[in-house]
Amino acid sequence: SSTVTETLAALGDAGPELLAGVTVASIGPVTTRTLADAGVRVDVTAERYTVEGVLDALETHFTRANGL
Repeated sequence: SSTVTETLAALGDAGPELLAGVTVASIGPVTTRTLADAGVRVDVTAERYTVEGVLDALETHFTRANGL
């Protein structure tokens, strides 16, 4: 959640709008909640709360999105 807070602080008030055009992935439910509370849409939440878990979740997301 601290990464979310710092990233949004760096992006300023337009942060949620700027992130609306990209796929947003979260490492777990606490981070997802922080993003949602800040008005950021979360596309992917990892089931395993690790970097590998996020990568696996992104791979699954894009595989499904591309009909593979």
